[in-house]
Amino acid sequence: MTAPDGAAGRAVSAPPEPPASPESPEPPERPGARRHRSIARAVLAVIIALLGVAQGVVWAAIAPGQQIKVFADGSYVSLPTADYHPFDGLMLFVLAGAAVGLVVAAAAWRIRAIRGTTTLLTVFAATSAGSAIAFGLGLLLARGVDPATVGKTGHDSIVVAGPSLSTPLAIIAEPLLAVVVYTFLAAWDGRPDLGRKRATIEPAVPDADQDAGRGANQDAGRDTPNDAMQSPADQG
Repeated sequence: MTAPDGAAGRAVSAPPEPPASPESPEPPERPGARRHRSIARAVLAVIIALLGVAQGVVWAAIAPGQQIKVFADGSYVSLPTADYHPFDGLMLFVLAGAAVGLVVAAAAWRIRAIRGTTTLLTVFAATSAGSAIAFGLGLLLARGVDPATVGKTGHDSIVVAGPSLSTPLAIIAEPLLAVVVYTFLAAWDGRPDLGRKRATIEPAVPDADQDAGRGANQDAGRDTPNDAMQSPADQG
């Protein structure tokens, strides 16, 4: 037996494909979001400057001084066993700055909502200022005796001069490493928005029509068991 033409047509014909929905536009920026990002960058810059203060204080406390022999006539010369101390002080400053730059770059990258070029420039400017603060404050707080102030004493003596930084180029390490690390993280991420949307988009509020339709479906589902329990006589 063959099925009627109408039944065959209904069995063979596929359901029509739903029309392609247009791409949903990006949600508008929340009110005050730009101001909040500016505040976050300002707070980040202040924290980096405070890290520069801490770096200068710590360096002045741990950097080794240089032992110098002062002769009876007031002339002086550094002891051969302490010639490497200026290099030690310089390396301590450079390594401390590099560590601060690494930590700052990683922490700035963790703040997802402000990722981007503006934050990179903020990190560069703040780490440059923080490193300069550490340089000047460290030399200011360094303790030691200036051998030129000893003068003629009539006998030889040994004094310990304060730690020194032989070149101001030492301040380059911190901002350089911070920029390199932040740029590497941005390149490694690879997304055009660097993941900022996930931090700024709020969850969508359910539509009232969808709630009404969902409630109607639930009511229909509750009525189904009652309909199934009807006797054949009631159904007739």
